[in-house]
Amino acid sequence: MRKRVFSMALAICMCIVAAFSNPLAVAAETWEENYNSGHLYYTSAALVNGLNGNVTSITPPIDNSKIPYGTASFYLGLNGPLTGYGPLGPWGPLGLLGPVGTNLWNPSYWISGWMDWSDWSDGIEGPLGPGDPLGENGPLGSAYYDSPIFDTNDFAVQTRALGLWTSLGPISQLGALGPLGPLGPVGAHGYRRNSSGQYIAGSNVARNVTMWFDEAKTTQRTYELYENYTESFAKSMADNDTSFMVEGTATAFDRTDTYTFTSNQDQLVTILVANSNVADTLLTNNFDLTITDEHGNPLITSDLSGTWADWIQMKVPANTTLKAEVKLATSFPVVLPCSYRLFVTGSTQYVNKTEITGDHIRAWK
Repeated sequence: MRKRVFSMALAICMCIVAAFSNPLAVAAETWEENYNSGHLYYTSAALVNGLNGNVTSITPPIDNSKIPYGTASFYLGLNGPLTGYGPLGPWGPLGLLGPVGTNLWNPSYWISGWMDWSDWSDGIEGPLGPGDPLGENGPLGSAYYDSPIFDTNDFAVQTRALGLWTSLGPISQLGALGPLGPLGPVGAHGYRRNSSGQYIAGSNVARNVTMWFDEAKTTQRTYELYENYTESFAKSMADNDTSFMVEGTATAFDRTDTYTFTSNQDQLVTILVANSNVADTLLTNNFDLTITDEHGNPLITSDLSGTWADWIQMKVPANTTLKAEVKLATSFPVVLPCSYRLFVTGSTQYVNKTEITGDHIRAWK
């Protein structure tokens, strides 16, 4: 059952991500992009789960006949892709056995672990070019808003900002801006990773890359690199951005691991904490996620129990500093330490609009 559910969820997500690269366009819609106080909204795993499969409050309305191979309630349930048995769990592409990690079996160990090849990576017509995932025809171009897929596939619609399945979508950890994309440890930037997880360019630390966005080479974009930091280093960073992950461990139930980050632009930020223990076949190790302001005052909490992976997506104004708190909620049998992975992924200012409303969305400020 677990393999069947995971395979179905992953296949559907891959099809949707591929569809976002369709360069064809339809009429544009009206989008909310106000980042002033009173317009700052969020959604979370807890709020989506709290719908109990009832999507009547959602706009644009969801038509189950436009959801491939199932219904909205099915994909929101225990057999759907949002549980830890799906792409967000320890056996998914973000997990310990996936491409990102510091173990010999992780491709990132070899790609970003041994040498700096950034000096000649610009000559490669590859994932950092205008025709690729971060370019004009990819998921961060106009296709994010007006691809024809959104006319016929209501699952795809809800993978956009603040949607029911946004944690699986193109601005989440599974998208081009996340750890699996060209900005991450398996990416095409060519920088070597040091022992703390920083990317090194010669004797300097590299935090960003600049590339041509369009084929005509009239527009450049700068993106934050996606680092895999060590737990101790990430906790000590005073200038962390919204493009990083951490492989951490919880050694006690009363301990809170805190990570500070700052959004450098108006954008949606998705934060995910996932159990990374592949030996935990029943997913009894469960972690809670809380976002606080820079002073430690709680703003948002997602604390689902059972097999659910906790995540939060929120609109964050430029120059806002927040903290992500990770806490071990349950472990049975009690075997410590328990491992987790924290992912923080910003959408960038280029895809920061929202059109979705519903009971799964709340104001945080």
